[in-house]
Amino acid sequence: MLEKEAAEKERKAAENAYKTAIIARDQRAIELDGMERDCRKRLELACCKYNKALADERGLQKQCQERKEKEDSMAEIYNILTSDMMTENPDVAQSNLGINRKIGYLYKGMTPEEKLQVRKMQQAQIEETKAKKEMEKRFEMEWQDYTNGIQKSISLMDKELERRKK
Repeated sequence: MLEKEAAEKERKAAENAYKTAIIARDQRAIELDGMERDCRKRLELACCKYNKALADERGLQKQCQERKEKEDSMAEIYNILTSDMMTENPDVAQSNLGINRKIGYLYKGMTPEEKLQVRKMQQAQIEETKAKKEMEKRFEMEWQDYTNGIQKSISLMDKELERRKK
């Protein structure tokens, strides 16, 4: 009986030790599960913070890029508006080959002074042409008078010869 009681005590002690070990193991599993959940939460939180920081940085980069593009576009518009081509600066068309030579694809027309000078040259040419025509007309009239005079003289001489022959 003593042996039986000792065996029963031993069995109960072993059972209690087994139950304690199982409880300790379950407790440890619960602790590990809690720690794992806590670690996952922290990891997710860190990941969310990292992603938010990354998104903020990308947003900031995008804003900087957009601002830079806008500034570049405004600078380009300003440069185009103030360029020699748009302001039609006549000095740009001046060629290095000579003072009166112009670069064709940059030439934007004559200045008022050049237009006035051309108009004066045209007037002078018109006057010169009129004078030349007047001179030719006078020469033609003189030639006609001369030829008419010669014809009259010849006809008079012919008449005189006729009369003398008669």
